[in-house]
Amino acid sequence: GVLLAALTAIEEGAKSVAVLQKESEAVSQGGTSSGVLLDKSDRQGVMNYLQGFLKDCGWRADRGLAEFYCARSGETIRWMEVRSKEAGFPPYSVSEKMTTYDDGTKCVVRSNRFGPKPLTNDALIKALAKLAEEKGVEFFYNTPGVQLILDDSGKCTGVVGKSADGKYIKFNASKGVILSTGDYQNNTSLVKRYCPDVADF
Repeated sequence: GVLLAALTAIEEGAKSVAVLQKESEAVSQGGTSSGVLLDKSDRQGVMNYLQGFLKDCGWRADRGLAEFYCARSGETIRWMEVRSKEAGFPPYSVSEKMTTYDDGTKCVVRSNRFGPKPLTNDALIKALAKLAEEKGVEFFYNTPGVQLILDDSGKCTGVVGKSADGKYIKFNASKGVILSTGDYQNNTSLVKRYCPDVADF
């Protein structure tokens, strides 16, 4: 998430972009990404797709986030194809699947696969990180963000990072701060709180 946001910020004219990463390098999991193609889908078809997704998740997914995915993922998947080619690691497989529903409407989902194995999205993210650095994004690895800086109105104006040697670094933001913390699958307490049925897996 944050790497794509950083690249987009540079594309949109940001003078400087800093990325704080707790790991020692850019990392990612999986091998597939997908997006809903609004220009090839019916509006009601997208709603049917959304309902099917929510049902498959046992109605526990955040509807607002799922709606955002439906609205923006197609644009993102196409952007990813262009940037991955620029980074020298294009998808090895691109496919589109059209689902036609009982009411006659349709929804088309486009999928990119990066690899083939043993290469995965991790190789893609490393290639995109290199591209981002070439475009001017500055990475601070082994430096997790540990505190947000808020002004008197509550607006976030920066972040404090902690480097590997224990020093604190203050980053002031003139345009904004993007939080992209990933999922909580490795946080036992959050899994127990929000998804207790898989806590013992």
